[in-house]
Amino acid sequence: MGTAARHMDRAEVKRQPVVDGNGRLVGIVTRADLLRAHLRPDTEIASDIRTGVLSPYLLDDAETVEVSVVDGTVIVRPVSGVVDVISTIEYGYDDSAQLRAGTT
Repeated sequence: MGTAARHMDRAEVKRQPVVDGNGRLVGIVTRADLLRAHLRPDTEIASDIRTGVLSPYLLDDAETVEVSVVDGTVIVRPVSGVVDVISTIEYGYDDSAQLRAGTT
């Protein structure tokens, strides 16, 4: 839906029909409906990634990760040797309290 909102916004289309699998009209979606829920500035998304995803886990090292967002798509800077990216952050033990307290 985020992609649809961006296309509608760029084309200045205000309403789109919604059809089911048989091509029957089942409703109308407005650009405002989609934009309200899915269209945020790229800078705001990047800021949320830095503060909400990276900073709690990387603390002072969060700035070492380059975050780019283009048209709502998060982009990872190419890094030599990287063969795969896992889009889920997991950890076995949360040591963030000890790191903040300096007791690691």
